[in-house]
Amino acid sequence: MKRGKALFAVLFLVPVLLAGCSGPHLLEEFLKETKVIKLDNPAEAARAIPVAGGCLLVGWKDASIRMIDENGAEKALYSRKGKGPGELQDCRLEAGGLYNGVLMVADQSQNRIMLFRVNEQRQKIDFLHSFPVDKGGISSACFDREGRVLVYTPLGESEYLLYSLEGELLEQWPGSGSLAKRGSRDPEDLLRWIGVHENGVFAVSYLSGRLRSCLFPWAEGKENRIISWMPRSPLNGKASRLVREAGTVMIEGGVSIEGAVMTKERLYVCVRVPGEKGRNEIQGYDLMGRFRECYRLPSGADKENIFLLGIMPDGAFIMGSDGGEKGGLLRALVLMDKRPAAEREPRVAFLSPALTMAD
Repeated sequence: MKRGKALFAVLFLVPVLLAGCSGPHLLEEFLKETKVIKLDNPAEAARAIPVAGGCLLVGWKDASIRMIDENGAEKALYSRKGKGPGELQDCRLEAGGLYNGVLMVADQSQNRIMLFRVNEQRQKIDFLHSFPVDKGGISSACFDREGRVLVYTPLGESEYLLYSLEGELLEQWPGSGSLAKRGSRDPEDLLRWIGVHENGVFAVSYLSGRLRSCLFPWAEGKENRIISWMPRSPLNGKASRLVREAGTVMIEGGVSIEGAVMTKERLYVCVRVPGEKGRNEIQGYDLMGRFRECYRLPSGADKENIFLLGIMPDGAFIMGSDGGEKGGLLRALVLMDKRPAAEREPRVAFLSPALTMAD
């Protein structure tokens, strides 16, 4: 930035910051480690779902569903490998959420949704039933606000499919269309996590790094909108690029997304700059894609392989740690919460939201 432009920016921002309520604000805080739960049996899970006295972990690699208590002890295990009823395929499993005691798992290998009854008091997991999804394949799935199953199928004739718990196709959005028209220009953008918010759906493309908020996707008489943006870079790192080697896909450089959590009001993504020191953080965005919250991870977290797995009912973030072993198993859950008010050093910054509207 040239000196004249820099001076203009300073003169512009100072009165805005002093004004206090003249625009949206962001409170940046450090998170505080409140508890470490070492797992008796290491797992390979991408999400942690809180239940009474512990968490559910869906092992995407070993085809398992585990219930662990607050001390990391395994209290229930469901592990049946195969292709029959109630059997799971390893390496391509995703936890879709828990709704009224029903756990939903997307078996991407078999292209079907599987439902389980979770009894938290008896610490038991039982298979209910499953149903197939259309030929487009499953990238991600979640429960909607009414407990129905929402599936994202990037190569299907519709990207989003809404099913009843019995497997009846209720709605699809957008309408049917040619497979060739969807995603062929940006294949790394097709793999997404999804979650429902108050007015639609959040989507996180974890390879390309692009974030989305889909507004009013099913409401009749209302315009459907997709807001698309990229996460803020903690440092001035290099732009990321997709590398394909020997049948594997990896991201080099730039910001990487180390897990995401969606709530009714917020999308939280854990980001870091590979090869850089320091700025690992959890960023919070609202339904319109505006940057609202920023939580720095404690000092030293950048030296570990740590990622965002879930969020507790009280707002504490559930982080996973593999103990610093690159590509290792999940060995501990780390609960991180906002620091008590007496320990905080507020830093308020003015936000100028930048949104991209996509059709």
